[in-house]
Amino acid sequence: MEIVKKIMIKEGSKANYVVRAKTGWGGQKTKEKGFQNVGWYIGYIETKDNVYYFSNCIQSPDDNNPDFAKARIEIMDKILTELKIYE
Repeated sequence: MEIVKKIMIKEGSKANYVVRAKTGWGGQKTKEKGFQNVGWYIGYIETKDNVYYFSNCIQSPDDNNPDFAKARIEIMDKILTELKIYE
Protein backbone atom coordinates (compact mmCIF):
# COMPACT_ATOMS: atom_id res chain seq x y z
CA MET A 1 0.00 0.00 0.00
CA GLU A 2 2.88 2.38 0.70
CA ILE A 3 4.03 2.08 -2.92
CA VAL A 4 0.58 3.10 -4.19
CA LYS A 5 0.44 6.05 -1.78
CA LYS A 6 3.89 7.17 -2.90
CA ILE A 7 3.14 7.10 -6.65
CA MET A 8 -0.14 8.99 -6.15
CA ILE A 9 1.56 12.10 -4.71
CA LYS A 10 0.75 15.10 -6.88
CA GLU A 11 3.55 17.42 -7.90
CA GLY A 12 3.22 20.68 -6.07
CA SER A 13 2.37 19.11 -2.71
CA LYS A 14 3.83 21.28 0.03
CA ALA A 15 5.29 20.76 3.46
CA ASN A 16 1.96 21.49 5.20
CA TYR A 17 -0.11 19.14 3.00
CA VAL A 18 0.21 16.18 0.66
CA VAL A 19 -2.16 15.63 -2.26
CA ARG A 20 -2.65 12.09 -3.50
CA ALA A 21 -4.82 11.77 -6.57
CA LYS A 22 -5.63 9.88 -9.76
CA THR A 23 -7.12 11.01 -13.05
CA GLY A 24 -9.21 8.98 -15.45
CA TRP A 25 -10.75 9.47 -18.88
CA GLY A 26 -13.30 7.53 -20.85
CA GLY A 27 -16.11 8.03 -23.27
CA GLN A 28 -19.72 7.08 -23.66
CA LYS A 29 -22.37 7.18 -26.32
CA THR A 30 -25.57 9.02 -25.54
CA LYS A 31 -28.79 9.30 -27.52
CA GLU A 32 -28.90 13.07 -27.16
CA LYS A 33 -25.29 14.07 -27.76
CA GLY A 34 -23.65 11.14 -29.53
CA PHE A 35 -20.21 10.47 -28.09
CA GLN A 36 -19.03 12.45 -25.09
CA ASN A 37 -15.85 12.48 -23.05
CA VAL A 38 -16.04 11.69 -19.36
CA GLY A 39 -13.12 12.63 -17.13
CA TRP A 40 -12.55 12.37 -13.42
CA TYR A 41 -10.08 13.37 -10.76
CA ILE A 42 -10.28 11.75 -7.33
CA GLY A 43 -8.07 11.69 -4.30
CA TYR A 44 -7.39 13.07 -0.88
CA ILE A 45 -5.34 15.70 0.89
CA GLU A 46 -3.53 15.02 4.14
CA THR A 47 -2.75 17.94 6.42
CA LYS A 48 -1.29 17.74 9.91
CA ASP A 49 -4.80 18.04 11.36
CA ASN A 50 -7.16 16.42 8.87
CA VAL A 51 -7.79 14.36 5.75
CA TYR A 52 -10.00 15.75 2.97
CA TYR A 53 -11.40 13.51 0.24
CA PHE A 54 -12.46 14.87 -3.14
CA SER A 55 -13.97 13.68 -6.39
CA ASN A 56 -14.64 15.53 -9.63
CA CYS A 57 -16.34 14.19 -12.76
CA ILE A 58 -16.78 16.29 -15.90
CA GLN A 59 -18.29 15.61 -19.32
CA SER A 60 -17.73 17.20 -22.70
CA PRO A 61 -19.43 16.44 -26.02
CA ASP A 62 -16.48 18.02 -27.84
CA ASP A 63 -14.06 15.31 -29.02
CA ASN A 64 -11.39 17.88 -29.86
CA ASN A 65 -11.33 19.92 -26.67
CA PRO A 66 -7.60 20.48 -25.98
CA ASP A 67 -8.31 21.71 -22.43
CA PHE A 68 -10.35 18.70 -21.31
CA ALA A 69 -7.44 16.78 -19.75
CA LYS A 70 -6.21 19.63 -17.58
CA ALA A 71 -9.72 20.93 -16.79
CA ARG A 72 -10.42 17.95 -14.49
CA ILE A 73 -7.55 18.99 -12.24
CA GLU A 74 -7.87 22.77 -12.58
CA ILE A 75 -11.55 22.75 -11.57
CA MET A 76 -10.83 20.71 -8.45
CA ASP A 77 -7.78 22.81 -7.55
CA LYS A 78 -9.89 25.96 -7.76
CA ILE A 79 -12.58 24.46 -5.51
CA LEU A 80 -10.03 23.29 -2.94
CA THR A 81 -8.36 26.70 -2.96
CA GLU A 82 -11.70 28.47 -2.43
CA LEU A 83 -12.43 26.11 0.48
CA LYS A 84 -9.02 27.12 1.92
CA ILE A 85 -7.82 23.53 2.03
CA TYR A 86 -4.71 24.49 0.04
CA GLU A 87 -3.01 26.76 2.58
